[in-house]
Amino acid sequence: MKAANDNRTGRDFVYIVRSSSQNAFKVGYCNGNTRIHSLQTGNPDSLTLLRTIAAERQCEHTIHDALAAYRIRGEWFRDDGLAHVLMDELLDTLHAADECGRLMLPEEAAYATTEAIRYWLRVDEEDDDDEESA
Repeated sequence: MKAANDNRTGRDFVYIVRSSSQNAFKVGYCNGNTRIHSLQTGNPDSLTLLRTIAAERQCEHTIHDALAAYRIRGEWFRDDGLAHVLMDELLDTLHAADECGRLMLPEEAAYATTEAIRYWLRVDEEDDDDEESA
C-alpha cells in the first residue's frame, strides 16, 4: 500500500535507487525532487528509482548504519533482494507516520531496517536449506 505522503516533491525524503547490473542499491536523502538524473549522469548502468519515503534527514544515516554490513561503498549497498524487503518495511512504517501527519522518525527507520534485514536473512537461510536438501 502506498502511503499518502509518499513520492511528494518539496518534502524531505529518503529514496532507494537500484542498479541491477551492479547488484546494488543506494539509499539517499533529498529535500525536493530526487537526484536520479544527476546520479544517472555519473553512472553507466541504468538506475531505477524504487521508492521515495517521506522521512526526516537523520533517517538516511540511521538506515546506512543499520545496513553497514552490506555496504559496498558510500551510500551503495549489496542487493540480493534486500532493497525490496527494506522498501516494504519502510512503507509499512511510513503508513503509521502518515496517519499522524508527520515524517518518518529515525527510530522508526532503524526499526524498519532491522526488521527488513532479519526477514531477508531468514528467507536467504531457507533458500540455502532448500538448495542443500535438493
